[in-house]
Amino acid sequence: MAEDQKQLKGSGEGNVSDDVDSIPKTELFVYFENLVKERRRKALENVDLSPKLDPLLVRAIDDVKKTYRPFYVKNPHPVRPNDHYLEIMRLKGWLDLDLNDPDLAPLFK
Repeated sequence: MAEDQKQLKGSGEGNVSDDVDSIPKTELFVYFENLVKERRRKALENVDLSPKLDPLLVRAIDDVKKTYRPFYVKNPHPVRPNDHYLEIMRLKGWLDLDLNDPDLAPLFK
């Protein structure tokens, strides 16, 4: 039994890689070896390396962003669509309104 364990462990003198290299490479072994190499290559391609950001710069940008307010027009004028848009809306029935419709009643109060 002790001899079997010695055979399983290898010679005990060399590295584990020496024992792996001594295994005869079959087609299946080569296939899996290439598969592992391909997966490692793809994993390295997907690594996204981004530079470290200066915390002071990030804080300053955040402060500017908090103080930014967009510009709004106070009294916007209504815009009339072009005639060809009105024609399409008329043909599709989007401009037909029934003023007695109970759903539209709150709009006309």
